[in-house]
Amino acid sequence: ITLCLTTLLLCPSASAHGVFWQLQDNNLVLMEGHQPGHGHDDSPAVPLESAWVKTLLIAKQTPDKTPTWDPLPLGTTITIPASTALSLTILDWGWWTKNTEGTHHQHPDQVAAPLQAWYSKETIKHITTWLPGAEKPAGEAFEISPQSNPLEKHEGDKITLQVTLDGVPIAEAVVTYQGQVR
Repeated sequence: ITLCLTTLLLCPSASAHGVFWQLQDNNLVLMEGHQPGHGHDDSPAVPLESAWVKTLLIAKQTPDKTPTWDPLPLGTTITIPASTALSLTILDWGWWTKNTEGTHHQHPDQVAAPLQAWYSKETIKHITTWLPGAEKPAGEAFEISPQSNPLEKHEGDKITLQVTLDGVPIAEAVVTYQGQVR
């Protein structure tokens, strides 16, 4: 069982695709597209281009039982060992601007008659094994951290989350799940 918490920062849905980890051999590969069985067409998911990945951290447990976050080098294909207990990936999608002709992956200064613009970042916290201290944020960018082991939860169970920006809690943060405020 794995849990993947994904958050978008400053971004109304930039794409219908998802970003997710997929098991391949003994590694997890960061993919984009539709997960098998969840797409509206037959287009396969593909490995995410590494240029979008700003940070990739994995947690390692220390003797005092608190995880430390170690950066991993970014290769052409973003992979982590399948045995990784906890990882944090920060994606930087850049500027998106909407005008009457559509949505463009450009800064609003580069688009004629912009109507709306946003800067898009995404964080993915992937949990396969709960580590003591995993409820604490890594302190990188925007994070949602479960305050207890989410792998012990069942469908319909409530979960307490802490929302942070650069490790500092955001008071009264609004969290949505499947389009509903929770």
